[in-house]
Amino acid sequence: MTVNTRGDTRVGFRHTRRVYVDGYTLDTECSRMGWARYNLTESNRWLNYTSLGQQLTLLDLTSVYWNGTERVDGVETAVVTAHPTEQQLQRSWSLPTGNVGTAGGATFQSATVRVWINTETHRIRKVQREIRVRANEKTAVVTTTFHFTEYDDPTNITRPAFEQFRWNSACPGD
Repeated sequence: MTVNTRGDTRVGFRHTRRVYVDGYTLDTECSRMGWARYNLTESNRWLNYTSLGQQLTLLDLTSVYWNGTERVDGVETAVVTAHPTEQQLQRSWSLPTGNVGTAGGATFQSATVRVWINTETHRIRKVQREIRVRANEKTAVVTTTFHFTEYDDPTNITRPAFEQFRWNSACPGD
């Protein structure tokens, strides 16, 4: 998974970070330098550590509402919307790399999750999470969009050799 951050980010922090899940080991690129390695618990299903699995877990935890159909990349999809609580978002996030955005004294305000599901294959095509937090009398909105394509197509992923700094715990300064 590669995460690209746009907008007003802190100086000295990367705008792109990579994450690799290999079996029950997670390697995540630190914002300043190096990599953090986590051993994931095998009591959790491996699928729950993937972006797709986290979306499915969240849909299982909250009520969803039908919002008609739309085309995504030429594919007819059913659109469902959910308004999860902070606890439901936390429970759906299986990776030890952070929380839903309430660090630094921010308080959770609300969340809206929209999911586009292929009407023919019933596979998720797109997910958009919008999370509102508040701190210091200001509101911030974080929007994350996931695209799921090329199901069943073989893929080759080459993860780095991690020759840079590797931390056996959380990234320093994150």
